[in-house]
Amino acid sequence: MNMGTSLDFKPSQVPSSIEKMEIEGTDSPHPHTDSVLQQTIDAAFLKLGRVVVARPWQVIMSSIIFGLICFLGVFSPNMYYESRGEYLWVPINSLAFKTFQYDQKVFPQSYYHVVLVQPKDNDVNFLTKSVFDDLWYLDTLIQDITLDNGLSYTDLCLSYNGTCEQFNPLQFWTDYNSYNTSVKTDSDIVDVLSTLTFANGFVVS
Repeated sequence: MNMGTSLDFKPSQVPSSIEKMEIEGTDSPHPHTDSVLQQTIDAAFLKLGRVVVARPWQVIMSSIIFGLICFLGVFSPNMYYESRGEYLWVPINSLAFKTFQYDQKVFPQSYYHVVLVQPKDNDVNFLTKSVFDDLWYLDTLIQDITLDNGLSYTDLCLSYNGTCEQFNPLQFWTDYNSYNTSVKTDSDIVDVLSTLTFANGFVVS
């Protein structure tokens, strides 16, 4: 007994490939636009695939050459490694970045603080005229130093408006002459150091 069953279809009854791919009840708000876009992408990748299959070695060599050309940018003289957080993370139009640029313009060179510490010896008072005389003498020696390359203290100091900044008690006076004129006794030292502003007008903090 033959249990087989044959089903005959007319060509018009066989669904087309497009009909097979249609999804009933699609959620896309623009089914026609999505279909056109999908067909365009499919056609582009189909052409690309045919080119790769027809000329595999040419495609491989072209990819390698293109990659090497892009890699040559690493050796460009304009290529540099940026590690400063101000340029990596701070918005360019922010006040913090503008302040950073101002500091870079006014103080273009890096600088170091050198601190001389004199340990306290019993109950010795350092706020005396003799101590500050020695400080001014030391300051004069430092400012008179000239390096072998001809650079002096004024060439290397942290300057603002052409004047070397000081971060020590001597900034209560504009220079040694003003100190020598105004300070005659130890009490004069205490009076000056008790003021609320430095000689340049900045507030003591």
